[in-house]
Amino acid sequence: MFRPQSTGHTGQGWVQWIEVNQFTFSEPSSRHYVLDHATGTIVFGDGRYGMVPPAGIDNIVARYYTSGGGPQGNVAAGKLTGLQRAIPGIAWVTNPMAATGGIQSEAVDSAFLTRSAQRLKNLDRAVTLEDLQWLAMAASPRILQATSFLTPTQPSQADTIWVAILPRSEADQPYPDVELLHTVRQHLQTRVLLTIRDRIHVIGPNYQAIDVTGSIRLRPTAVWHIVKPQLTTALKQFFQPKTGGPERQGWAFQQPVEAWQVRALLEGIDDIMSVASLRLNDGRSDTVPMRNADLPCPGIIRIQPQTISTHIGASTL
Repeated sequence: MFRPQSTGHTGQGWVQWIEVNQFTFSEPSSRHYVLDHATGTIVFGDGRYGMVPPAGIDNIVARYYTSGGGPQGNVAAGKLTGLQRAIPGIAWVTNPMAATGGIQSEAVDSAFLTRSAQRLKNLDRAVTLEDLQWLAMAASPRILQATSFLTPTQPSQADTIWVAILPRSEADQPYPDVELLHTVRQHLQTRVLLTIRDRIHVIGPNYQAIDVTGSIRLRPTAVWHIVKPQLTTALKQFFQPKTGGPERQGWAFQQPVEAWQVRALLEGIDDIMSVASLRLNDGRSDTVPMRNADLPCPGIIRIQPQTISTHIGASTL
């Protein structure tokens, strides 16, 4: 808010200015400003598009503002124990529940541009399953990815519509809370035909543990008790749903796990010469399929070094 003049007299009132996304439709007399929510920077008009604020001292005030620290703001329960200033009658404070919702500001990358194109395509309405997927991601910045699928019910009834979401979280296996599930379902129900609103259900991921069994050949200078923790860490990181995968950008819903990917990962460790044998889960196939809301996660690791014995025979002349 601004004072109309800069004299600072208490009898003068304040004039409210309005936040806009851009100055494209602002007139010279429009009291508009643009706020960069990532940096907190406020930009005013240039006199042609939006009014220039009046000169003065202490004539600009924010009635209220909110700010956050991104993921660092997601503190655990019991971590907030200090008062910024003393309050009569208050001896101590704490947060009984963990803080949630803090996320990193999104960069203008290919994912952002793809969502923008989808927004123009679906016009904020869901007609196809793909529309539901993109609208679910638009429901909250806390959602990292989403998918949608149908499951049949009784022959006389319509299929059930499922939307699975993966939230942004520091947890190894994130799962959406009740509030986020409700937010996404409400967001979708207001953007679909009335006849299918009650058929939409929003759920979290169905994590599938990937067990790895096999044997490896070590280089002659390698020490197993040093290689083993490196191998274990590499596999656990590879199967992390948010940051793992072949491209280290996380696993997509329904993305299968291939044995050759795991083999390439292991053979990329310096002290491992080659992979002698490898089996994923039951070992019936080199591919572990992921269906519907499935995402992989680390399972049991049973990998041992292969012993190579060398026999030197003697010869008699």
